[in-house]
Amino acid sequence: MADLRSLSRDFLTEFIEMYRENPCLWQIKSKDYSNKQKKNAAYAKLVKKLEEVEKNATKESAVKKINSLRTCFRKEYRKVLASERSGVGTDELYIPTLWYYELLTFLLEQEEPKPSRSTISDDEGDDVQEVSK
Repeated sequence: MADLRSLSRDFLTEFIEMYRENPCLWQIKSKDYSNKQKKNAAYAKLVKKLEEVEKNATKESAVKKINSLRTCFRKEYRKVLASERSGVGTDELYIPTLWYYELLTFLLEQEEPKPSRSTISDDEGDDVQEVSK
C-alpha cells in the first residue's frame, strides 16, 4: 500500500475531493450515512481512483487511506484549538502546516463534540442539565 508521503498532491487532492463529494461516507447526519449500498458505491469510486497508484487497491486500503488523512487532519486541528485556547495573541496562533488541511475542513462539523448531558438533578428536582465542555 502506498503511504501518504509517496502520493502526489494532485492525486491526494482529487482523492479528498471525491471523498468530500460522498457525504454518505463522512457526514453522520446524512440520511445516506446508514445506506450500505450508497456507501459501497462511493467506496468503489474511491477504490477505482486509488487503483491509479496502487494496482491491488481494495475497499480496506481506501478506508485506511481515508483514516490516515483524517488522523493527520485531527492532529493539526487539535493544535489549532490548543493554540486558540492558550490565549496567545492572534499573531502567535498556530497555523496548520499540513498541506491538505484546508481540503479537509469540511470535516470540522463532524469533529465538534456534542454537549454532554448530566444526569445529576439540579436543585429544583428532576431536570436534566446540559453541560458544555
